[in-house]
Amino acid sequence: MNRKRIEELYPEEVKDLIKGNNRSWEHGFNSGMLAGMRYVLSMAAYGKEDAEENFPFLDT
Repeated sequence: MNRKRIEELYPEEVKDLIKGNNRSWEHGFNSGMLAGMRYVLSMAAYGKEDAEENFPFLDT
């Protein structure tokens, strides 16, 4: 249901994702995963307040 609606709303973007032509999506996805994992690890090690204060921490 939602898939068809999204494909109809954003046909060019969907085509680019299927073909692998959207490098900014890959960068955004990877950055989001990095920030999320660092948030979870920071929360486990130092607590929620510290994790929220440093989110999103994307420095390498």
